[in-house]
Amino acid sequence: MAVAHGPSPLHRIDGWPFHLLNHPLSESAVWLDILTAASMRPFDIVVGLILLSLLIKGDRVIKAVMCRRQRL
Repeated sequence: MAVAHGPSPLHRIDGWPFHLLNHPLSESAVWLDILTAASMRPFDIVVGLILLSLLIKGDRVIKAVMCRRQRL
């Protein structure tokens, strides 16, 4: 049984553009700060609230009239 040594040709083809595009990002302090902020729980909550408001406003999940009626 032959054992393959090294990465496969498909991995080399796929890995080349990945490293070409992502290597500069790994050295950028600004990009790391953006990723850090976007990975925090408060950011997730803000995005969730925005998406929920869009769903309510678009009458997708909860009818906007029902939300207004509950506040009264």
